[in-house]
Amino acid sequence: MTEQTIRNRYFELLQAHVARPAEEHLAAIADLGRALVLADIPPEDIGEIHEEALLRLAQESPHLTLLEAALSTSAAMTEILMAYGLAFRARNAQLQREIAEHERAEETLRESEERFRTLFEGVPIGLYRTTPGGQILDANPAMVEMLGYPDREALLAVNATDLYVDSEDRRREQVLLEREGVVREFEMQLRQRDGTVIWVKDTVRAVRDVEGRVLYYEGGLEDITERKRAEEELRNAYKRLQDIIEFLPDATFVINMDKKVIAWNRAMEEMTGVHKEEIMGKGDYAYTLPFYGIRRPMLIDLVLASDKEIEARYDYIERKGNTLIAEAFLPLMYEEKGGYFWGTAAPLLNGKGNIVGAIESIRDITERKRAEEKLQQSHEKL
Repeated sequence: MTEQTIRNRYFELLQAHVARPAEEHLAAIADLGRALVLADIPPEDIGEIHEEALLRLAQESPHLTLLEAALSTSAAMTEILMAYGLAFRARNAQLQREIAEHERAEETLRESEERFRTLFEGVPIGLYRTTPGGQILDANPAMVEMLGYPDREALLAVNATDLYVDSEDRRREQVLLEREGVVREFEMQLRQRDGTVIWVKDTVRAVRDVEGRVLYYEGGLEDITERKRAEEELRNAYKRLQDIIEFLPDATFVINMDKKVIAWNRAMEEMTGVHKEEIMGKGDYAYTLPFYGIRRPMLIDLVLASDKEIEARYDYIERKGNTLIAEAFLPLMYEEKGGYFWGTAAPLLNGKGNIVGAIESIRDITERKRAEEKLQQSHEKL
């Protein structure tokens, strides 16, 4: 397999994994890591191959930033590095056997180990090796820095068990390792040297001897503290938005890009008689059933895509910028006596200005319209 073929295949697998994370993608990426060794690709080129793939991902996916691409593919980076390292060592062992009688055996082996050590020392992911009992056998500079220790020796003097905020996390991970042999993206909290708690994502495998006994665990840690903080902020922001929507006086609901209901406020419950528990997460135009009795597009759907046929069903419709305003008579409302309703719909944007859904508010204007009709009839009589 040529280097360019490997580069293209790695990008395709990253793209597939970002779209739908799956073990099969990571297994294929691990195969590429071994192919890199067979193709004599130096370890320093792995980072460049990964960065090239990230740039292509960001360029070809307009809704994906470079940072999001990096976060979404960190497991893949860990996988290819670990597979490369294991294959590199395996090849070194084979190389040692093949050139045992060759005069340059020692120099070749030393250079190979030095190249692997360069990879081990230089990657931004915390790589480590520990015994099942918790003795730390090796750790790279990224691991030392992540945990806040002054040097490698200071970290090696610590038992890995003491780094866990919740000792139960280590026990659960060891149970999984014993059963599966490998654990991927196991999220947990570790304590730094100064007591600061950080979130990490661990990908680790058990290395066994020929008799199946575990010799040590070999893995990679990624600091995901910022991601966890951002997720918490996002949850809080979503909660605040939900609270605001919940107490709006107008009946209001929100759908995501899959047209599934993600908010349905109290006023909407009162207007439709449908409780939020009955409709949250529902798609396929479920939100139109209380108004029309059938599944069909309504005003909120016109925010995401124009449809002249749907627009024609409204008595009045106007677009002001990204906002749609409309009036319509809904014959099924009020026990099929019908009523007049005014609605406004607009796109829901994320922090980067991308559309992530739509929101619609509906107001009952039946009394106003009937008053206008009576006034009109009075004028006509005069």
